[in-house]
Parts: sequence; structure tokens; C-alpha cells
Amino acid sequence: MQKDFGGTLKKVADMGFHGVEFAGFFGYDAAYVRTALNSLGLASAGSTYGFLDFENNLEEIIAYNKILGNQNITCGITSSDFIPGDYPRYTAILAKAAESFAQAGMRLYYHNHAHEFTLLSNGKRVYDVMLEPLEGAIGNQFDIYWLYRAGVDVVEYFEKYRTTLGLLHIKDGDENGGLPIGAGKVDIKKAFDYAVSLGVDSFVLEDESDGDQFNAVKICLDYFLAL
Repeated sequence: MQKDFGGTLKKVADMGFHGVEFAGFFGYDAAYVRTALNSLGLASAGSTYGFLDFENNLEEIIAYNKILGNQNITCGITSSDFIPGDYPRYTAILAKAAESFAQAGMRLYYHNHAHEFTLLSNGKRVYDVMLEPLEGAIGNQFDIYWLYRAGVDVVEYFEKYRTTLGLLHIKDGDENGGLPIGAGKVDIKKAFDYAVSLGVDSFVLEDESDGDQFNAVKICLDYFLAL
């Protein structure tokens, strides 16, 4: 994307994708990105940001995504920024950001990793105590690979947050890292089937494997379409 933004989007469109979720814009302005998407018939499924961006750049993020015509904002906390006992601060930041995005006609989704499922001394997981006060205010964008790595049941969490579930990240891998969908240990079909049963109709394919990324993404798409 950094080397050839438009060309990369074209390759993705040619594979048959309907949209893309962005994780950085590499200095390109929003008008250029929107024009590039429109020319290829792609939708913006969402834009994802680092959690701390909301503390410093919230207004800029809103302005950029308004031009882009994007309604979905996703965020997560990296392991280097995550401290289990700081969850009240995370909740407060998310609450403020969610309200600002809602006023702008956008929806905030939280994207999990594995570390948010750390158990606290009260037996509850950080993910739950952090997000339960925000019920209904934000969406839940579960990454099924990180649910697997956290050792939690995908059906349990889909069911628990069924009313705010959306934009699921379909990703595979094992204990050593990411693999193309179908090559790892994540039960992709179980997660997909249950999500569909709950009415989820938007899925984001994510690949973190090594090697030729375009080839890996094509493998992921072919596997997903065969589900």
C-alpha cells in the first residue's frame, strides 16, 4: 500500500472483494482514497486505528473519514500499550470516542487481541469488564484468530455480544503466528456458521502469514467463498 496504493487496491478489487478495511493511509489524502475506491467499485468497510490515536487525533480522524465516506471506525490496544489494571481508563477513552463518532454518523468497533482476555483477580476477563459499561455504544469486531490464541470459546463470545457483533475478522494461524485461512488451527467454519446464524453479513479477511501476500489473500478468499 505504501509503495503503490492505487495498484494494490486494484489487485484486491480484481480478486473479487467488495470492499477493504484500512489500517493506515500512508500519507494519502482522503479525497484521493475516495476517488480510488470509487473508480474500482470498492466500499470502505472501515478504518482501523491505534487506541491511543483517539487521545491525540480524534478530530482529525473524524474529518478524514467524513471525506472518505466511511461509517465504521475500529480500534484495539497493542500488547505494548496494554496494562490489565488500566481498564477503567480504556473504558473512559472508548466512551468519549464512541460518542464523538456517533455524533459524526459513525460507529466505533473494538478489535480484540489475546491479551484483553487476561483474567483479573475477581475471575472476570479484562475484555468484559472494559466493554460491558459500553453496551450498545460500541460494536464488537472479534478477531477469531486471537480468540483462539486467548483460549476462549468463539460461540460463547459471539453469543454474549450478539447485538453488537459485526465486521468480523476471519483469520487463521497456530501458536507460532498467522497462516492463510484453512492452513491453521482456527475453526473457521464454526465461527462463520454461527456468525451467519446471528445475522452477521460483513466479514473482513485478514492474513498475517509470511511470503507472497497477494497469493495468501487469494488462498484466503477462495477458502472463504467455499464455506
